[in-house]
Amino acid sequence: MKKQLTQFKFFTLAFLLFSLLININSFAQNRVSARSGNWSDANTWDAVDVNKTGTVSIANLSKNVTGTGTAFLTELSIGSLLYTQTGTFIGTVTTISSDTSLTIYNDFLFDSLVSSAYKTTGGVPSPDENVTIISNHEVYVDANYACASISIAPTNNNISNLYLYDTFSLTVNGIVTLGNAGANNRRGKIDMTDGGVLICKGFALGNAGTNVFLPGTGTVQFTADNTLPLTRIKKFNNLTILNGSTTAATNFTVEGVLNIASSSTLNMSTFRLLGASLTSFGSGLIRTQNT
Repeated sequence: MKKQLTQFKFFTLAFLLFSLLININSFAQNRVSARSGNWSDANTWDAVDVNKTGTVSIANLSKNVTGTGTAFLTELSIGSLLYTQTGTFIGTVTTISSDTSLTIYNDFLFDSLVSSAYKTTGGVPSPDENVTIISNHEVYVDANYACASISIAPTNNNISNLYLYDTFSLTVNGIVTLGNAGANNRRGKIDMTDGGVLICKGFALGNAGTNVFLPGTGTVQFTADNTLPLTRIKKFNNLTILNGSTTAATNFTVEGVLNIASSSTLNMSTFRLLGASLTSFGSGLIRTQNT
């Protein structure tokens, strides 16, 4: 009897762990670039089916979608391709007003759609998805977008590229990684020569290769505690520390505006903060070894 109970506990634990892994995988979605192109172009990204939260309804011949128990703001983006879970195309997202209200474009209009479970198949990455730019692909952020994390990390011996420009922003709710840990010549590049805003929790280097960060005329904003990499990312144009503490690992340069928000900190330790035209704003702190 004791042996049977032990086996029962073992199989019960195994089942629970298996169920947990399924649940984790259902929420941790990964998106990969399929070719070079604009972020807004569905063809830039791989086509994967991702079931979404809640149900959607459409009134007769309407382009307005109403959700029940949905999370449009975090699970969808402008350009997401919506399908019923049975495979009928609903439309391409054109605007998102709230977690339960959006509009679509479609060549035809539904007579009606009532409380339908739905999914995305391909389309633009959503704010809750992890993005990887692979191969020698060049992806251009051509509007304001968001993702959970991003790795500019080819899976072969190549360099992947992320371009930001104008006033368009990419909000990364996690870490921005340059390079693939598989080899030093699998390199990543971020190019902000023509502007753009990159908002993230911090940077990481996936390898010791010649990864590239070109600050140009762009702005980087940090939203959480982070430590700057020791190499490669040593110069910024505009740098804003919105939240938490940013810690230097070496000397670095801010050529434009340094803005440290209230209750935020830049920890320089023994390192030097350089900048020929540095202007500092904000009520946060800059700490050195003696402060």
